Amino acid sequence: MTEYFKQLIRNLDAHNEVYSQNAKLAKKLLTTVICRLSIAMTSYSTLFIKEFSSLLSDLMSQHSNKMVSTGRRLNRDWRMVEIAVSRIIVNFANMINETFNSRLLDNAVAELSKLPGIGRKTALRLALHLLRQDEDVAHALGNSLIEMRSNVTYCRRCHNISESAECAICGDPHRDTETVCVVENIKDVITIESTRQHSGLYHVLGGLISPIDGISPSDLEIESLVERVKEEGISEVILALSPTIEGDTTNFYIYRKLEKLPVRITMLARGLSVGNELEYADELTLGRSILNRVPFEQSFGKK
Repeated sequence: MTEYFKQLIRNLDAHNEVYSQNAKLAKKLLTTVICRLSIAMTSYSTLFIKEFSSLLSDLMSQHSNKMVSTGRRLNRDWRMVEIAVSRIIVNFANMINETFNSRLLDNAVAELSKLPGIGRKTALRLALHLLRQDEDVAHALGNSLIEMRSNVTYCRRCHNISESAECAICGDPHRDTETVCVVENIKDVITIESTRQHSGLYHVLGGLISPIDGISPSDLEIESLVERVKEEGISEVILALSPTIEGDTTNFYIYRKLEKLPVRITMLARGLSVGNELEYADELTLGRSILNRVPFEQSFGKK
């Protein structure tokens, strides 16, 4: 219950509609309500929700009446705070309805819902599925996650995931060591490997340049890429980054860092995807496809 109360205050702080001179007062009122109810109530129930709403409404009405004479603007700001808190009450009620009788189940759902793309309903379904399985299944899952987190490291050469100092790709003697494919993250390595069209090595940047998100070139593995090109005799660097503003910015930055070195810099072809109708292509993609058109015999592998 305490965690839900803390979440209420965090939501009120983060709400866009309460950035006014009465936001601190609203937070103070909400904190008062939480303290009184946390002492009076010992279980989750509909009565708890009704008392929460009623008590908060009474407190807000009292302060609202005191502020009517201070000016229209102040009263309008308080009304915005009142609307924001009302929305938080509704969300809180929904959260209470999703609380389970078992504390252990509730804890499991809370942890599973922290995973990306997993909401509380999906987390509950996964938790109940594990409960229906043999105990060994849950133990195997937990042990595998703990072992992965404890033993998986990063390759000192390309920064891909590895179980040793050097990953399996960098240690493969059959790989083309003169070609390096630059990708944003480890997931991109797996995606490109699934095509079975790249026989060279990789270099994982760990992200893309994004000033808005506070990611600068120094936060990425760009300098280590430059060192690899200088020391390992790399003849070609393939820029396999996403065709976004951040991706293009990173591509250009890497190009400027490598342009004076004796290395060929290429990037993935951009254009129409296979199986799509021409009329549904956006103008930028279609325009690039026209500019980067290729001879027809190359479309079926003839050189």
